[in-house]
Amino acid sequence: ARLRQKIVATRFWKGGRLGARMKSKIIALTLLSLLCFTGCGRHSKATPTKSSAEIDRKTFSMSLPVGWTELTKDDMYDPDSFVMFENSESCLFIVFIGKKSAGMTVDMILEKEKQSYEKKFTDLTTSKFSSWSKYQGQGVEMAGKIDGGIKYRSRMFGFENGDNVCAVIEAATPGDCETYAGDYETIHQSFNLK
Repeated sequence: ARLRQKIVATRFWKGGRLGARMKSKIIALTLLSLLCFTGCGRHSKATPTKSSAEIDRKTFSMSLPVGWTELTKDDMYDPDSFVMFENSESCLFIVFIGKKSAGMTVDMILEKEKQSYEKKFTDLTTSKFSSWSKYQGQGVEMAGKIDGGIKYRSRMFGFENGDNVCAVIEAATPGDCETYAGDYETIHQSFNLK
């Protein structure tokens, strides 16, 4: 229920001497820079935070940052294939792992999650990326507004390792992405798909 509640630099140019085309270029470069430097988990200079617990399951292992908890009451919860972690703010980290098959591919998982988030967002922007932690794969970052105005960002990444297909989702408000960048870095550096 809490997850459902969570899920359920804008500047205005007032005149000035810059032409419309130049303003567009500046805005585009500014937005691109913001996406590169303020996305959840994209803080290459972020210092990992202390971990409160080591998570070691049949399918994956990772360090859980201090202040984060595992959500075990969700109907879909399975400690080895569908796990959600959250902190006391808006930060969320989801792990989904399944056996690779014709019906279970990275493309299928990402498309389903993307469609789910697209229904919740307004003013949506998307971008793609190809690496997360030490893994190569397919990723999409989505940013927009939820519940009529709350800015929110979600990064979904899928990859294969042996017989397993894995998707991870990081989600938070932009401010919490910045504040808890070290927590996401702890997860990135410690995550291991078995």
